[in-house]
Amino acid sequence: RLSSSVARIVNNSDNLQKENTTAMQIQKMERLFKYVEGRSTSGLTLPDPNPNLDVESVRSLFSATLPEITTAALTGPEAVGDRLVYTFTKAIGTKG
Repeated sequence: RLSSSVARIVNNSDNLQKENTTAMQIQKMERLFKYVEGRSTSGLTLPDPNPNLDVESVRSLFSATLPEITTAALTGPEAVGDRLVYTFTKAIGTKG
């Protein structure tokens, strides 16, 4: 037979576990890609061409129309609302 203090701990533990039965909901976030030049905050917003592609494959796909994106720095993802935002930033350098 359990002592009264041990029985109380067991009962309290059971009660706490019953109270914390909230369901967790998992939601896949949509990806969004941005292309900016230098320190600019504006730029092109690019839709996710295929959620099953990894980010480097997306870069490769966009490089057909934006060749500069192949050498752009990639930052992110950054959670903005219900989206994950990846940013490609073209480095601005000097010519010559």
